Amino acid sequence: MTNVTVLPANHITLTYSGHGRWTATWKRYTGSTARRTVHTEQWSDSREAALLAAELYVEATNSRSESKWHSQVLNTVTISSMGPDRYAVAVTMRAEATFTRDFKNDYDAAWLTS
Repeated sequence: MTNVTVLPANHITLTYSGHGRWTATWKRYTGSTARRTVHTEQWSDSREAALLAAELYVEATNSRSESKWHSQVLNTVTISSMGPDRYAVAVTMRAEATFTRDFKNDYDAAWLTS
């Protein structure tokens, strides 16, 4: 068997709406559907649209997160055609620690007092 990596991904549906405008939709954890519009310079550039949609997805994920210790960053974006003007976009993210000056001061204070 070959060495293959399988990663959990989030799904975005990307639909071309005309004149460089794309509609990205995804399901939220609450079950509702999120819909965002992205614009590309080159009307036929589905790769650019997929990247812009993935960045919006990560931004929306981080805006709903209550964690002050980490945030999600974009890891990979994979695009696949679902027919004329429709694409499936798979987005993988990874957690990245958020170290701010306040966090470092709090951590140093806790270390010195323990």
